[in-house]
Amino acid sequence: MNHTPIIICREVRTRLRRPAFWIVPAAAALLVVALYALPFVMTDRSQRQQTVLVVDETGLFDHSFVSTERTAYRDVGSLESARRQLGSGRDIVAIIYIPARDVAIPRDAVLLYRTTPPTAALQAAVANQLQNILRSNILLDAYDISADDYHMLMSTHIQLRTQDIESGREAHLAVRTAVGTTLAALAVLAVLLLSGAVLRGVAEERHSRIAEIMVASTNCRQLLVGKMAGIGLAGLLQFALATTLATGGIVATSALGADRMAQAQAAVPILNTKGAEAVAQLDNAVPATPTQELLQSLAAIDFPLLAAMLLLFTLLGYTAYAAASAAIAASQSDSSQASTWHTIMVIPLVATLLMAPLLAAQPKGALAVALSLFPPTAPAAMLMRLPFGIPLWQVGLSLLLLTATGIGLTLVAATAYRKNLVGGKK
Repeated sequence: MNHTPIIICREVRTRLRRPAFWIVPAAAALLVVALYALPFVMTDRSQRQQTVLVVDETGLFDHSFVSTERTAYRDVGSLESARRQLGSGRDIVAIIYIPARDVAIPRDAVLLYRTTPPTAALQAAVANQLQNILRSNILLDAYDISADDYHMLMSTHIQLRTQDIESGREAHLAVRTAVGTTLAALAVLAVLLLSGAVLRGVAEERHSRIAEIMVASTNCRQLLVGKMAGIGLAGLLQFALATTLATGGIVATSALGADRMAQAQAAVPILNTKGAEAVAQLDNAVPATPTQELLQSLAAIDFPLLAAMLLLFTLLGYTAYAAASAAIAASQSDSSQASTWHTIMVIPLVATLLMAPLLAAQPKGALAVALSLFPPTAPAAMLMRLPFGIPLWQVGLSLLLLTATGIGLTLVAATAYRKNLVGGKK
């Protein structure tokens, strides 16, 4: 009689009773939704203008700061007056104090605040304006270059876009790198946690002799497969729960920010023509803001396909690593030694994740292809490369090799189970 379903149900029930089973997917989903919602939050922040007071004792910066939609600069006669105003209203966030020195060119300035430090963006904006004003004054005096000419020179830049010549689609390399690295990190985390759970479960049965009792009514292969499948199914349930919560949060976020997403997609339209016509369309396209480009790049990624590949490579990677973990736990009488061997075993997988910048730089290079086909590193390397678009035969071959490795290691683990854990019983 096949007792594998009974063993699977036992493993799943054991984990469903643990609070961590429910907390982990909820926390993961919350993190995913928070990261996805970040661009919308950035574009939906309050537009209330903040004020920065300017106290210039050198006279070089009088009425030279340029206000923006987010920040207004207002000259104040003395530092004491500025101190009083800083505490009088919440719109005044800081004071730029430029002290007089015994030098012609000031070397320092101070950004004063009360209680809450200025944001990094405000600090960068103030530093940039100070530098531009000072350089403009020096160039005007020494070389008779006007402030307008200097600002035009400093603000001139060219944006480099990476685009497919046939379809006109943007490459969005930075976003694809982030997505691939995130997928690989999720797979590695799942494989490490679930294979570690198998290692601990087998070790506990070894010391408590539960396996000897269970094997009286079943065989070693059924016991091992049931344990691996039960732990894997529990992990799959966690993944499904996290995916459902994250999908609901993303859908809700997208609905709330539908207008901004539409504007982002329309700002830099996908070119539907080819060759010279595509170039002509690009010439007439309106440059997008960084936030709009981020939203557009997210919309261009096939997330359902990536989610399916994530699930598939995670399950196959788990099967291989879980079987190897069971074999280690069954053959090692010392739990600490078994943990050490498990740590050594997962080093290639973790090392592949750490090589993310190198793989992203050359996703179709020889090293990336080799790591994608090598079963111990395939779950991380292949998921890291998928957002860049890779040949289907490489995906299929990687899945085939990973499947064969999982089956082979399961047979090896069953043999170790029978020989070491249940005294040679069938």
